[in-house]
Amino acid sequence: DASLSLIVPVLDRALRERASDTKKRATKIVGIMCNLTETKALIPYQKTLSEQLKVVLADPQPVTRAMAAHALGQLVKGLDTASEIVPYLLDTMKAPELGLVERIGAAQGLAHVISHMEMTGFRTSLLPRVLATCDSPMPAARQGYLGLFQFLPVTLGSRFEPLLEAVLPVIIKGLSDDQDMVRESALQGGQAIIKQFGDEKVDVLIPPLRSGLFDKNWRIRASS
Repeated sequence: DASLSLIVPVLDRALRERASDTKKRATKIVGIMCNLTETKALIPYQKTLSEQLKVVLADPQPVTRAMAAHALGQLVKGLDTASEIVPYLLDTMKAPELGLVERIGAAQGLAHVISHMEMTGFRTSLLPRVLATCDSPMPAARQGYLGLFQFLPVTLGSRFEPLLEAVLPVIIKGLSDDQDMVRESALQGGQAIIKQFGDEKVDVLIPPLRSGLFDKNWRIRASS
């Protein structure tokens, strides 16, 4: 498409800018463009756009990261490239050499990618891997993977409801972690779940929290 051949280089340059406002505007345009453009027209630019969006996921500004995550989800939706992007995001979420911002940005990006995936496949393959890594011996991995649940309840909406019984025990266990960053990540995930489903799924949410009130670990009791 002739118009894309003109627009994408401009967007590529804008995504490389240091100013968060420029990157924020560019990611917004990418998301809209992916949503409106025919899939076949995007194929030649998929690598360029995805590589730059991965970088913007580590932006220090939460709003910019959120827009990059949304745009990445739209790109995956149009091109069906989750199999290429998901491994990168999973690795970034557990990388000890990276900071909290990079890991949480990758988690937010993954939440948007998952929102465009087929749910049966996610529940049988990717979700068990995520839950298992929440119990990793590496604190960075526990923090990054628990961070996914800060965003997944919102991106999946009602589709997250069947996952509550599997996810809540992992969140509650994370509340007793000996690392501050892991406990904070678990707490934010729990708060996101409560905010999203607290009115409609009380029957599912209350039992594990009530059980946590009597747990032998004082951190779980306090957080519950």
